[in-house]
Amino acid sequence: MRALALASEPVGLGDLALQVGLPKSTARRLLATLESIGVVDRGPGPGTYLVGAGLTSLAGTGSGIGPLHALAGPFLRDIVELFAEDATLAIVDGTSVLFTDQVVGPNPIQVPDGTGMRYPLHTVASGYVFMADWSARDLASYCRENGLERDRIIEKVNLARELGYLWHDGWVDGISAVAVPVRTNAALVGAIGAFGPSYRFPGERSRVEVGEAIVQVSAKLSRLLR
Repeated sequence: MRALALASEPVGLGDLALQVGLPKSTARRLLATLESIGVVDRGPGPGTYLVGAGLTSLAGTGSGIGPLHALAGPFLRDIVELFAEDATLAIVDGTSVLFTDQVVGPNPIQVPDGTGMRYPLHTVASGYVFMADWSARDLASYCRENGLERDRIIEKVNLARELGYLWHDGWVDGISAVAVPVRTNAALVGAIGAFGPSYRFPGERSRVEVGEAIVQVSAKLSRLLR
């Protein structure tokens, strides 16, 4: 989104992928997702893209969603520098988590890029962060509709509320992930976090240390969104 916003004319897929350091396939998938929610439009030339009218609409609501995408990149890179693992940005999309950005860490064994992918809320760490803002009625309804054990879900949601971050294992076998809410004017607009193979993440650091460090990164990002 930042690359498109800074461009003086519509940008081709290849040029855009090169600018942001992503494979063309990943860039295409992300653009398709952004186009589906109205924040990216097709340009007049074949295979070109530009910022969509939907981004202006989102930014104008005071939700912070539009600015979040534009500002989050440096903070995700800060997380990568802290822990040498992949960092992610996610938003809630109905009853799913949509991963909208991923900055790859330097370690040789990487987790597959989840950019543009959606996952049920209860399957990823950021989902519990989002559900922590729900009412008891909404939580009960979600558990009932998805055939989930209510007490287990509520236990993790309460932990996310208490700590301000949430660890979750099992999104992919052998992967550990942590997520932290991002807020603007007290409204929850997204989540940032990190994940990596469980045998090395969080490694020698405790989960508390990692979680609290990302809380600090999120606080800096949140201040920019106010």
